Amino acid sequence: MSSKSLLAEGPTADSPVGRADHSSSIQVDSAQRGPTIKSAPRPEKHRLAAVDGLRAFACLSVLLVHCFVYASQPLYRISVGPFRPNPLRILQFGNTGVNLFLVLSGFCLFLSVASPGRLETFSLNRFAEKRFWRIVPAYYATIVVCALMWPVCRWLSQATGLRYEPGAGWPSPASWVLHAILMHPLRPAANFDLNGPFWSLGLEWQFYICFPAMAWAFHKVGATRAVLIFLATTIAYRMIVGHFVAGASTTVNWTWISSNIPGRAADFAIGMLAAWQVGRGLLHAWNLPKAAAYVVLGLAAAAAGVKTAPFSVFNDLLWSIAYYCMLMGAIGGAPMLGWLLSRWAMTWIGERSYSIYLIHLPLLVLIAPPLQHRLRGIPLLIALVAFLLPVTFMAATVWYWLFERPFLRGTPAWWPLHLTNRNATASNQSDQITGNVLTVPAASADLAS
Repeated sequence: MSSKSLLAEGPTADSPVGRADHSSSIQVDSAQRGPTIKSAPRPEKHRLAAVDGLRAFACLSVLLVHCFVYASQPLYRISVGPFRPNPLRILQFGNTGVNLFLVLSGFCLFLSVASPGRLETFSLNRFAEKRFWRIVPAYYATIVVCALMWPVCRWLSQATGLRYEPGAGWPSPASWVLHAILMHPLRPAANFDLNGPFWSLGLEWQFYICFPAMAWAFHKVGATRAVLIFLATTIAYRMIVGHFVAGASTTVNWTWISSNIPGRAADFAIGMLAAWQVGRGLLHAWNLPKAAAYVVLGLAAAAAGVKTAPFSVFNDLLWSIAYYCMLMGAIGGAPMLGWLLSRWAMTWIGERSYSIYLIHLPLLVLIAPPLQHRLRGIPLLIALVAFLLPVTFMAATVWYWLFERPFLRGTPAWWPLHLTNRNATASNQSDQITGNVLTVPAASADLAS
């Protein structure tokens, strides 16, 4: 990770690769009467869609690991010489899909302000407004569904004699309040009692609060020093907290080590590093040795992540480094990977990945008991996946159209309160002057999930 080729800060680029900035460059020539216009190279289509493909990979990983757990983690041994591995064991690492979500979040949010001079155009009000409307409507709608799960599951249990369990018990008033303000990761008893996947929404919210300071640090001290600072912060925090919660329950470990921003700042910073490299044009310098280095680093990090214990100091960092390499390959160094991730099915799932992530577990709670009553082992796992995927995709499509798509551009027109002037140009539409080059972004779509 300390390699100069991986952390180099590089020269200014005409425009980043991705949906965040499709621009033209106006080169000012003092010897001419007016400026001459030179179009910046357009990013390839698969690079634009690959991020959605990575989102699809992440949410499907999480969905599959939950099916694996509800099937009681079945074994399937195969003979490979003297070894008898269980290939299904790979599903238990599906929870690392959240690491990929965090890396992508850092990448997408920072991409629009990673280029030189772009931080000056950053609007805190606009950022807060868009982030609120991007995640809160669908989140609140899912909270309502989760609240209805308790009476529904109680009725189903009485009617069928099966065990429908949406949680350990009805959440406390404090838990409802903490979930409403997205601060539930601050209390272990509240972190998982409403809907398991909600824990990462509280972490994401903390990242939004810290993002302006993290972006400032990248521009102030450079990418290399900033990443090292956040790596050191995360490692120190996890070592100190890990000492005090050693031997505690999984819920306590997950809450204090993996659910709050000090223990995950490096994961977001690794994604921001990728945005820095893209925004500074470093992908133009890709070659076979550099691509091979990313492949080796990614595989080595993933292999080390498999061997390290959950909640250990380096476990999440190793997986985030592996997914950083995957991201860099998808948008720059591995055309085949980018092509695969940009296929229609992957981008379709990726666009709905947030809704899929929110509602898949409540649906699994309803689907699993009848199947668990009749099946065991691998047949149960297959049945859970076969039922959950289409049901979740259909429900997530409804969720997406009702609670995501109407708010992708920030505050809707019908809402009475606006933090920013809707007639004013957004920060991504501001002119950027760097030296003798004036870059005028022609379009700017929000990548963040």
